[in-house]
Amino acid sequence: MVVSIFPCDAGCNKELVDPSTSQLIHNTTGLLTYLIVPFSIILIGSTLKKENKFISLSRLSMFLSFYPSSLSSFF
Repeated sequence: MVVSIFPCDAGCNKELVDPSTSQLIHNTTGLLTYLIVPFSIILIGSTLKKENKFISLSRLSMFLSFYPSSLSSFF
């Protein structure tokens, strides 16, 4: 949510040459989101595994937590 409030600079300034404060906040919160969300999904999946009626949802959660991170290594 914070990433949408603080937009990146024109062209996204990937080299971080003279970035604005908005660009720095955008990059930092984007990185934190990218790092925290998969672990949160893993935690949800492992918690759901304890309930028999949520086993399929647990498997889906675990798959979805690892799938995007494995794709990121290709790009």
